[in-house]
Amino acid sequence: MIIGIDLGTTNSLVAFVNRENKPEIIINERGNRLTPSVVYFKNEQEVLVGELARSQLILKADRTVSGIKRHMGEDYQVMIGERGYSPVEISALILRKLVKYAQEYLGDTIEGAVVTVPAYFNDNQRQATLMAGELAGIKIFKLLNEPTAAALAYGFESSQNQHVLVLDIGGGTFDITLMEYQDNTCSVICSGGSTTLGGIDFDNRLAEHILKTFRETQGIDLANDLIARQQIQINAEKVKMDLSTINECSILIPYITMGPQGPVHLNQLIYREQFDHLCHDLFAQIESLIAQTMSKAGVSKDWVDVIVLAGGASRMPGFREKVALLFAGVEIKSEINPDEV
Repeated sequence: MIIGIDLGTTNSLVAFVNRENKPEIIINERGNRLTPSVVYFKNEQEVLVGELARSQLILKADRTVSGIKRHMGEDYQVMIGERGYSPVEISALILRKLVKYAQEYLGDTIEGAVVTVPAYFNDNQRQATLMAGELAGIKIFKLLNEPTAAALAYGFESSQNQHVLVLDIGGGTFDITLMEYQDNTCSVICSGGSTTLGGIDFDNRLAEHILKTFRETQGIDLANDLIARQQIQINAEKVKMDLSTINECSILIPYITMGPQGPVHLNQLIYREQFDHLCHDLFAQIESLIAQTMSKAGVSKDWVDVIVLAGGASRMPGFREKVALLFAGVEIKSEINPDEV
């Protein structure tokens, strides 16, 4: 059995092709399809990965690692106690967990995997991903570009020749890929994007705003309170997600700190319009990266027949409005869950 793995910055998935020749995502121990790309080092012998690790982000932040994909291919280490761990080692722990889910679910030997990576990954980053697979004890047969995988998910349902623009914005990266779909074959014309722009950056922008507002209204600076900051970061991500479907959202964190008069609560109201304003430069960066990629490919916006959206951050209304404005009248496909496509 060969499985498919989406090794993401925020979440990862593992899937297989079932007897109906359809891809099927394998659930984790919590019954969820998405597994957080988070690792918690309980001690030197015991390491938790996924849902259980993410639950330690607040109280055990110094022993919990998230977002490691952004450092793939770099000379970078995470210090846990007195030992340093490389991005390859952390990623290997995540891969090993996903393979374990697959083995338990399928009751079969896993021969190897196809692993998706950002199209913008350079040779060092791709090699680091292969090394992570080797360290995890799984043979990676192929590295498949994430936007290509997303286009294929839609392409098999289409019989006509089309020029496709895939915009894949996940937790940590933004991939732009121009593809030509012809005779059931996807050919990549050009790719671009950024390995340092994703949903995390929008979370960070919102978290900084929440910290600033709390400091101005309460006179208390939480910048150096690691536990408080982690609580705000987690809630900022939730607010960002909620603002994809509603226009305003409250963030309430009881007992976030102690003040002169006793416990202090954080209670703020965030508006979608406010969030879009806070992130206006990030949306401008997205527009600029798209323009750069189109220019590199030597094509105009009229070349694009259909746009495929992928990645959880593509749900942001500000992102979708930007894309719709740039490519007026072009069909935008997002029916398949962008976290899973």
